[in-house]
Amino acid sequence: MITLVRVLFWVTAVALVASIVYLMNWNKERFYLAILTLPAIYFMWKVFNYNYFEPDSVFIEELSGLVLSLLIVILYLIRLNKKN
Repeated sequence: MITLVRVLFWVTAVALVASIVYLMNWNKERFYLAILTLPAIYFMWKVFNYNYFEPDSVFIEELSGLVLSLLIVILYLIRLNKKN
């Protein structure tokens, strides 16, 4: 059942991302933002796939990586907002 839910989630997520990439007008700022979100997506994946039998230090490292990568994205968005 959990595998079915994961497959349904990923099918819809990939379809949504593919349609957004196809329909979006790409400029330099949007491209940089897309590149900066890749580490956040990676660490989000690692945090969601954390298992209870893994050491807590692994979870703390992955969670701190997620927070730092999201902070970088937020700082870039603040810079873009001040620039405009």
